[in-house]
Amino acid sequence: MKLTEKFVDKIYQATPDAGAIESAKLGVLDFLTSCYAGKDDQGVHKLRELIQLEGGLEVAPLIGQGLKATPGQSALINGFLAHALDFDDVHVEVRGHPSAVLLPTLLALASTNDVSGKRFLEAYVVGVEVMARIARAVSDQHYEKGWHNTGTIEVSAAALAQATCFNFL
Repeated sequence: MKLTEKFVDKIYQATPDAGAIESAKLGVLDFLTSCYAGKDDQGVHKLRELIQLEGGLEVAPLIGQGLKATPGQSALINGFLAHALDFDDVHVEVRGHPSAVLLPTLLALASTNDVSGKRFLEAYVVGVEVMARIARAVSDQHYEKGWHNTGTIEVSAAALAQATCFNFL
């Protein structure tokens, strides 16, 4: 088995412990609070105008907006909301904002798929752990050279978290 296959297999087989799940619940609460605090940000209004022009099947929630959008639009706006006021979480090892990337992605997909709350939280934990491990592997030099881990490392982790949550692996 190749290294990448081993890595993906470990991710897929992950079963977070009770302490990690409790931390995930706090992470979700922090995320929702940050989103709600940023709900009137000017950028959110601009993004809402954009998605109205795009249209699409309205199935995924826009936090604090009383609206729904396509899963992609929902993930975009909810990610923006989470970081709009820069109140969202920061993971020291990752040097980024895990919840602003992971939770909008998972929420958007969960709105169109049958997934339990437990599985959702497990996927979130796995995503944060994957981010931390990739961040360790690329070292601080990645960030110090100007790459923002939220936009690089975390995107890969979000894809793996989705795959774990919805059994795409």
